[in-house]
Amino acid sequence: MLKSSLAAIQGADNSLSLQPKRVICVIMVDGLGASNLAAAAGHASFLNSQQYQKQSCYFPATTSTSLTSFATGLNPAETKFTGYQVFDKHQSVAMNLLSGWGSYDEGSNFQQKETIAEQTVGLGYDFHVVAPASYERSGFTGATMRSASYVPANLVEERFSAAK
Repeated sequence: MLKSSLAAIQGADNSLSLQPKRVICVIMVDGLGASNLAAAAGHASFLNSQQYQKQSCYFPATTSTSLTSFATGLNPAETKFTGYQVFDKHQSVAMNLLSGWGSYDEGSNFQQKETIAEQTVGLGYDFHVVAPASYERSGFTGATMRSASYVPANLVEERFSAAK
């Protein structure tokens, strides 16, 4: 999605056939799969009424793996985000890839592949992330959203207002 969005901003062809745009807002909803939507049909009637093409994600389907692939456009083997946890050979412990970081720099040093945010900013465009304040300087953000302008917003309503 982010790769196609960047291409659309540049006026280039992209795998999602997004038309050229000056501004694009991508809303990521963790856990919003086709099965989850169907199961919540009474609460998500608008979303269920829309036509969509089912997509798949990498295995294992964990938040850390999927969001890192989303943020980089790369598969988990390339980013080293190959599961919910990985073994940290330096500390001899299993490390949670979503929340097990000591600092922003730890995540940045662990996942060194260029992020879509870095590509976007490098081309002279703005890239903003609106997400909970607790993730602003987290290792996970360091791994996935380097170069993005981070806008902290905790409540869903605050996030929509900030994105607007």
